[in-house]
Amino acid sequence: MASSWITRQRFPHWGHQANRWLGHWAGRLALGLVPPVCQSCHDWLSEGEGYPYLCQTCLDTLPWLDEKTLCPRCGQPPHQPSGPASSPACGPAEVDQVFAVFGYQPPLDTWIHHLKYEHQDGCRRMLGYLAARSPAGQAAGAWARAMIPVPLHPRRMLKRGFNQSLALAQAWGAALDKRGLPRPLLWPNLLTRRIHTQPQMSLQRQARLTNVATAFAPTAERTHGDMEGRRVLLVDDVMTTGSTLNACARVLKEMGAAQVGVLVWGRAESHPISVETSA
Repeated sequence: MASSWITRQRFPHWGHQANRWLGHWAGRLALGLVPPVCQSCHDWLSEGEGYPYLCQTCLDTLPWLDEKTLCPRCGQPPHQPSGPASSPACGPAEVDQVFAVFGYQPPLDTWIHHLKYEHQDGCRRMLGYLAARSPAGQAAGAWARAMIPVPLHPRRMLKRGFNQSLALAQAWGAALDKRGLPRPLLWPNLLTRRIHTQPQMSLQRQARLTNVATAFAPTAERTHGDMEGRRVLLVDDVMTTGSTLNACARVLKEMGAAQVGVLVWGRAESHPISVETSA
């Protein structure tokens, strides 16, 4: 335990990778010795559709969202009684399609916290599996040519030890592969976060809209020709106002992307608001 702590303090990235490797093999050994428990109700699990993560009851009662019944621009319930219609004033201005797996409510909020702040790799694999079996996750996999995780600033990356958006993108892609479903190519270093901004969760709505407006920039890994005319997908854990995703989408469109969609695991309740290009 002490050596693990020292490794994380002196070499946070290496320590995280070592902990993930040890946790993976410890988990595989534990599954052979002790039956797993449901990550929601904590009852013992037997074989089933949600194994080894969730019991069937908890799997069925998660706050699933179906992208076919939501506004495609903002990922919220439809604004017109006739169905999933959108309007120009709806959602982030630069985002063309929102794919949201869940409403951001229990137990998803707890699982996201465990992943981001406690480095629980089991949550990463479980969330990848859940997205790959969801209508939104499967539709997103078929929609896009490439997926780009929302980047962290180097200072936050050093503190956290990993990028949760990249971790989720990798887990989702692996789970789609396992199901034999189409998946986008992963371009993990296409964008950089050049400005260290305040965490969005600490800000009020209007402050969120301007906090990250110019925080992102392209890297030299891909040329404009790689993006020209393509549908690309931003991957992030949670969407609230959509200001972070809008800022990233603006850069991708300046690089030549034809359309930018987003895949998020949690869609927080938020009144639709247009994040203008000049924000």
